[in-house]
Amino acid sequence: MFQPGALRLVKSITKLPPRADTDFVLSQSVDILELSTRPSKCLENARIHTIEQLCSTGEGDLLRIKLFGRGSLNEVKAALAEYGLTLKGYRT
Repeated sequence: MFQPGALRLVKSITKLPPRADTDFVLSQSVDILELSTRPSKCLENARIHTIEQLCSTGEGDLLRIKLFGRGSLNEVKAALAEYGLTLKGYRT
């Protein structure tokens, strides 16, 4: 029988710790960033599936994705920063 808290437990186990091995993190799905629905769907529609693909994309390229605005961009940049990563051409 399904228990409501079970999914939350599984999700927290699969989330990588901040500052994990960079090569390993880059090979992971963007799902581990736990983005909200809009940026997740936009990245999916743009066929950006891994963190490496996301990091090799510039801000301008992301903003050209339909329905991907500044709020989504800021959310993505904050999520990447948790792992010490940035978008292409962006310096922290």
